[in-house]
Amino acid sequence: MIPYGWVGIDTVYVKVDEVLSDETAINREWSVFPNPARDFVNVSLPDRPRSGDLHLVNMFGQVVERVQLNGSPLYSIPTYDLPKGMYHLRVISEGEKASLKVIVQ
Repeated sequence: MIPYGWVGIDTVYVKVDEVLSDETAINREWSVFPNPARDFVNVSLPDRPRSGDLHLVNMFGQVVERVQLNGSPLYSIPTYDLPKGMYHLRVISEGEKASLKVIVQ
């Protein structure tokens, strides 16, 4: 018997579009600083991937900044013109994906 005001559900389906594992080589090697950020955020990639992208993504899933990787160990992404809030910084390189939270103040 289901209590008054409750709805019975037999099956729940959940679609997962993407799973980012903490065990990728990228996650073991990269860092983001300063975090929280004000004017910019630096991304250190010691393995120097020669191809791929950095995406700064807002909470609506929109890519607000994009940087193409070119083999450099350090990238700087401007944040001075972004609204305050939480963002996800995604590294996509050589079939691997990783993500970290970044706060813009």
